Amino acid sequence: MREKCKIAFLIDNDDCNHHYLEILEKIMVSNSFQDPVFISDKVYLSKIEYLYSFKRLKSLPRNLLLKLIAYFENFFLKRDLKFKIPSKDRNLKKYNLKILRVCSIKSLKNVRRFSENDISVIKKEKFDVIIRCGNGILKGEILESAKHGIFSFHHGDNREFRGMPSGFWEVYNNALSTGFIIQKLTEDLDRGYVLARGNIPTASYWQRNNALITYKSINSMINILKQLSEGELPKIEKDQEYSEKIYNLPSTKILIKYILKQLYLLIIRLKKRLLGVSLKWEVRIIKSETVENLHLQPYFSLTHPNGASLADPFLFQQDGEEFCFVEEIGSSKKGVISTFKIEDSGPKYLGRILEEDFHLSFPYIFEYENEIYMCPETASIQEIRLYKCIEFPCKWVFEKTLVSGVDAVDSMIICKEGQWFLMTTYCNSNSNDHNSELNILIPQKNNPLSETWFPVGHNPVVFDSRSARNGGLARIGDKLLRVSQIHAKGFYGYGINLNEIIKIEKNIYIEKKIDTITPNKIEGIKGIHHLSKTKRLIAYDVSFESS
Repeated sequence: MREKCKIAFLIDNDDCNHHYLEILEKIMVSNSFQDPVFISDKVYLSKIEYLYSFKRLKSLPRNLLLKLIAYFENFFLKRDLKFKIPSKDRNLKKYNLKILRVCSIKSLKNVRRFSENDISVIKKEKFDVIIRCGNGILKGEILESAKHGIFSFHHGDNREFRGMPSGFWEVYNNALSTGFIIQKLTEDLDRGYVLARGNIPTASYWQRNNALITYKSINSMINILKQLSEGELPKIEKDQEYSEKIYNLPSTKILIKYILKQLYLLIIRLKKRLLGVSLKWEVRIIKSETVENLHLQPYFSLTHPNGASLADPFLFQQDGEEFCFVEEIGSSKKGVISTFKIEDSGPKYLGRILEEDFHLSFPYIFEYENEIYMCPETASIQEIRLYKCIEFPCKWVFEKTLVSGVDAVDSMIICKEGQWFLMTTYCNSNSNDHNSELNILIPQKNNPLSETWFPVGHNPVVFDSRSARNGGLARIGDKLLRVSQIHAKGFYGYGINLNEIIKIEKNIYIEKKIDTITPNKIEGIKGIHHLSKTKRLIAYDVSFESS
């Protein structure tokens, strides 16, 4: 019988942030772990650090401004219905866990070192892993005081943003995404051994961005600890890249610029709302066998009789005729599925073919045993559903629910080398972010109509808002291309990638990006987030501002 894993949480002065307590609570209900232990560090200032702290009085205006920004942004964050703020109860006594008390010495540049006596006390516990929950840069023998070392979050993509504060510089610099890493700490700041990483779309303001990246990273740490408890050592990222620049707390000047930027963007949003300006989606069709130079090829648009927005096009060929299935979005904002017949004389609207009491979109279609099925997005009812065509192309009936109780969007069921797979993006947190985590499942008995599906390997197989969420499927010769969406700061559906699926198996997923299409390649549009292809047609959707 495998010995249970022993985890410690290194905290500052009996204080532990909510996201670490969520990890702790997951460990406590698992049979794979011993009761975790708190290591509570009472930090002492060295004489040099104590004297240096008086010089920081010069930073008082900057620090007050930082706190003021955080206060106002947290006020709005708490009223953001899409983000659930956790309970504020941080009383460690309720967990009834062992607490080791140690004292580190804090020197210049926030470096902390522990005495030989404290290291000896920690080593006697024979921890498998220590999770760093507090502040400060750990140096010295503490890094080797547990069997597998100290695991730590860095809420920033260390290939671009090293340093602090978490989530600020990505917003300030209008970065497409904000990242995190989980690392095994070494002596080098933010250059530890990377065990996991992920990227989400950069939020519109600092505190929201910080909250989102914090809570999106929790499951990755839980997955690493689960692997460890099963006797599998976490894999270290190969060919690690690091940004040489290390960000520090922003200056007063930078903070004032940030405030002015945020006020300007707020005025622009209010102005657009007053003028009734919003994003509208349309579907364009190209007669072409190649996706190269998409922006240079002539197109025609699908036009709805009542001017409704159209998005998520899927082309399907039946008996030599071409059809395009789309999401139709009317004034109610509830999506339905419609279809067009693509004739030589132009597209013909055939009407709504699938409508429910809930939102439908992403009408993915596939064939199995001479029958035609549709797997539209039904995330609003927490299901992945299947519909069967009884009279092509306009009559469809509900067949079954494949997966229930899951917050999944834009699912595709594909067959590669005889094996069926379901590719979908989950929201595995309270953040309502469906753009960042690509998950793959396989069906029982290799039957795509099965109601039992199993996760592949260690999901998510892609954790990056610039490439995770599905945006269609295309075949070019023997190549199977997964179209993935790119999401930007405060903007859904910025662009798409074309990714060749190199290998997909039970424990392996490898894809290679072969092209990227963004708005700067297509004049007059704000975004593009979907593409579909048959042998002679390409369909894609674009967004633009409309009054």
